[in-house]
Amino acid sequence: MCIKQIKRRMAGLSALIFTFMSLSAEAKIEQFQESYTGYLPMEYSLDGVYYVGEHTFSNGSATLTLYYEALSLLQDQLYVVFGSYSRNQGLSLPLGQFDFSLSAPDPITPPDPAFNALPIAGSFYFQDILMMPDGQLEVFYSEFGLLKGFLSPQNALSFTIDWTIYTRDRRTLVPAPPTTWLFGTGLIFLAWVAFRRQRQAPAWPIANMHF
Repeated sequence: MCIKQIKRRMAGLSALIFTFMSLSAEAKIEQFQESYTGYLPMEYSLDGVYYVGEHTFSNGSATLTLYYEALSLLQDQLYVVFGSYSRNQGLSLPLGQFDFSLSAPDPITPPDPAFNALPIAGSFYFQDILMMPDGQLEVFYSEFGLLKGFLSPQNALSFTIDWTIYTRDRRTLVPAPPTTWLFGTGLIFLAWVAFRRQRQAPAWPIANMHF
């Protein structure tokens, strides 16, 4: 009977360890696409090539705000935009990083930017890292976007971003106890149960002892 009880308790302890370990693997992953069109102003220039600015793109259901720096000299196939961004939020919240530029420029037969749309490609990246109570750094939220699109001869942008959003389960903000701690606690509990059983066992009466 005692052996069966120990087996049941060990099975329960194993289930508890598995539950704590599985929590750390739970996360929500979303994948979706957003498309935008519009002009990226090139107004505030330091030397006619380097620009800085801020612009918000909107598609009716989402917004994308760019706080950008840009190098633009299209006749030499130079077009690079980089900086920070926010999605559906303001400057008071953390910002991600982005960059995009002309993709695969052809130095032999370059397209004429005055008549041809130029392909662009780039990426967006943001990561929210939290310090857990045990001192470890964990990624709680991250987003990554791949941009592909075109820059028209009129400097109009049209692009699509394929987003992948990772959100960790909030329950994992509380770190699971180490498996060695759980196992050791289980052994201590079983030893305590055995000790209690031993103390509660009836003692042999001295009167029945024969010398």
